[in-house]
Amino acid sequence: MSQEFKDHVEQGEEYTCDKCNETKLDANEYDQYIIMQYHYCKPCWNYVHLKKGTCDKCKSTMTNRSESETIFIDCDCGNKVELKW
Repeated sequence: MSQEFKDHVEQGEEYTCDKCNETKLDANEYDQYIIMQYHYCKPCWNYVHLKKGTCDKCKSTMTNRSESETIFIDCDCGNKVELKW
């Protein structure tokens, strides 16, 4: 846990996600989910990272965004493709 986070929490302050402005960040999220000095909750962190995948059957490439770490998309050829970052 960063000293900055600890000091502010001890003073009764809370940090919220810089994207959704709703979720209260825990120490792990505050310390690990940072892009250009913006702090994110885990769902928003997952969303900002574009998920990518390639169909094993037809070799089509796909991208999508999701609040989950991995997602499955139905390819036009009928195959399920796992997208992850």
